[in-house]
Amino acid sequence: MMTAPKRLRFRRTLSMPGLLKVIRARFERIPDPVRHRKSPLVDHLMAGMAMFFFKFPSMLTFDRRARGPEARPELVHNLKTLFGIGHVPCDTSLRERLDEVDPQALRPAFKAVFSEFQRGGGLEAMPTIDGRYLVSIDGTEHFCSRSIKCKRCSQRNLRSGETEYFHQMVCACLVAPGTPFVLPFMPEPVLKSDGAKKNDCESNAIRRLLPDIRREHPHLKLCVLMDGLHSKAPQTRLLRELGMSFIIGAKHGDHKILYEQLAVDGETCEITSPDGTRHVFRWRNGAELNNSNRDLWVNVLEYRELVPERRVRKAGGEVRVEPARERTFGWITDIELRRDRLMEVMRAGRSRWKIENETFNTLKSFDNLEHSYGHGKNWLGSLMPTIMLLEYLVENVLNLCCQVHRAVRTTFHARTEMWKIMCAFILTSRLGGWEDLMRKAAPRLLWQRGPPAPAA
Repeated sequence: MMTAPKRLRFRRTLSMPGLLKVIRARFERIPDPVRHRKSPLVDHLMAGMAMFFFKFPSMLTFDRRARGPEARPELVHNLKTLFGIGHVPCDTSLRERLDEVDPQALRPAFKAVFSEFQRGGGLEAMPTIDGRYLVSIDGTEHFCSRSIKCKRCSQRNLRSGETEYFHQMVCACLVAPGTPFVLPFMPEPVLKSDGAKKNDCESNAIRRLLPDIRREHPHLKLCVLMDGLHSKAPQTRLLRELGMSFIIGAKHGDHKILYEQLAVDGETCEITSPDGTRHVFRWRNGAELNNSNRDLWVNVLEYRELVPERRVRKAGGEVRVEPARERTFGWITDIELRRDRLMEVMRAGRSRWKIENETFNTLKSFDNLEHSYGHGKNWLGSLMPTIMLLEYLVENVLNLCCQVHRAVRTTFHARTEMWKIMCAFILTSRLGGWEDLMRKAAPRLLWQRGPPAPAA
């Protein structure tokens, strides 16, 4: 007997209106240095969230759509009904007011969204290894100029004699093999005092980031994934002090002593997949990290992937030949290596790339991470990417936990199509709220009227 299709309705907290309410409550607690103004600071911060959610390419475009000769009264109305913005700030006001907000003031908002995600059972969608959730950590540069600068800019001297000013940040994201969504934690800006060399500045920022994550999530079991730049003794000791497991890339050229020990008495194993791919493992439990830290013991895993030549038929009938390829990876870890969990550890180690593919590359190509949205003189250059990551966290929580958002998303071929349709409605229609917007975007879905579901 066929069952009736399930009708859609928002969850109380794990929905767009619910999460925006949570975020707004944290924004309202941020001290406003300029009081008794027509537009409070919380309206500026929520305007930043709206700008990134609806993918406006710049502050100026957002300002032109809300004010001036290109103004859309529907947009002003919808910003109030969707984001609770009482007075839409202008481009100049956004830059000046947000320039005085320390990005660290957004930390409670990140924690609150993650807490609601955890309380609502969202972590069940994120597979673990050895009972620990995977956290990928990496750094990215989101601003660079030879003329524009602020007092927070790092700088490096070029061979041409010119000085380059830049901003970097180190990000941490909850990832899982086979899951396309990542959940960003509060990022850590790279400070001018951290230096200009990639190894030094990222390492110094990570030493601040890891204790912050442990302090905010004291009971969450975590396994940290990092690249070969951080397979050093200080980072390894810090992770153990914080009670975090790790899987860190380790290159042969950087760890000759380590791989010599592996060559002497390492165990080997080979697994062949149904598609003909050969997975060759060599591992050892208990090896000295290097000559300078003989008291620091780690487990080391070397993995070779050998993919045979394949003939792939494309949609038009054309046959494409993909040549055979071979790749080699290496990691150090504190997880005990056994024959029955080698594939699991390997997939976890390779999922570190999700912070590049599903975070940095997505934000750079679709959400303009490298567009500064105004550089300012103080904090603006670091604050706007932080707001962008907060919006991205909300978006991925909705993808994992909100049946309404998932159902609307699946009615479109691509993510960009959904945002284009939603942007068209906020510019042309007066909306009563998020449910009204979702109904217009996907009118063929079955909707349930009534109060929101009681579950968080």
